[in-house]
Amino acid sequence: MTAAEALSRIPIVIGAFDLVAFDARRRALPLQSLILSTSLRAISRYGAIVRLRPIMFRVVAALAGGAALSMPELIDVVYGDDPDGGPETAAKCIEVIIFIERPKIEICGLSLVRPRRAHLQLKVDCAA
Repeated sequence: MTAAEALSRIPIVIGAFDLVAFDARRRALPLQSLILSTSLRAISRYGAIVRLRPIMFRVVAALAGGAALSMPELIDVVYGDDPDGGPETAAKCIEVIIFIERPKIEICGLSLVRPRRAHLQLKVDCAA
């Protein structure tokens, strides 16, 4: 899956603000639920706005559709635009960024879980 394909899975783009609202079934949500701003590389949920590093933003955007992705799929999403396919240590780079940025997405009631071995999935906390 390329980065463009992953980002195209996000179905709703709202006006000039470049905001995206969605849920796992690709239905539009009220703005207090979950918003991705591709221009700011930020996520927002229930008033909390968090800017992410480019790699983490691409990971969250790719996982936003609800699917679990393997590390090779995430590498393709993150480094798909790179003619070399990213660094040799691409998997380690993604794991380190996820480790560093995980507390930021938890502010918005999101977490990354491993439903199967070597796969990641975005989990939304309904109580946030």
